[in-house]
Amino acid sequence: MLFFVWIFILSCTKGDPSPSIGPRVKPFNLVFKFIKNKEKLPDSILNNIKLSYYLNNIKQYQSIYPAADTFSKLGIQTTDIDFGFISADDGVKNYYFEFPDGSKDTLYADYRRNTEAQAFSDTCFCYIPLKHIYINGKIPNIDSSLMMYGTVYLFNK
Repeated sequence: MLFFVWIFILSCTKGDPSPSIGPRVKPFNLVFKFIKNKEKLPDSILNNIKLSYYLNNIKQYQSIYPAADTFSKLGIQTTDIDFGFISADDGVKNYYFEFPDGSKDTLYADYRRNTEAQAFSDTCFCYIPLKHIYINGKIPNIDSSLMMYGTVYLFNK
């Protein structure tokens, strides 16, 4: 038993540059449930939504794709994890959902990079927290029926 305690103490020493327990290093991706009149948008729309942003006045695209398994049946889409890095590190806060009919909706997502001390004290216990999110200038509602899986923002089209 003392051997295991000794191993545990050694693994938690200050000299370890990459502790196994600590704040989340990667940002959480954004998850949206796209609905209209309380019904999921048709797959023909969901499968063709694009998410764009401008970096140095050049239009870029960020991946948005159906969530795995049963979530995709609910119309849930998710961004890549690098979405948070783009916001925090490159300063991009405004994004645009582009729909197949040519319409656009604005997404404001403000991720910030925390110092180590901030990451330990932040409520998300992470280095790159999402500080603010708006869809078309409004704080989006959260689907409370899916809270056990994380935050799913409702996007009413």
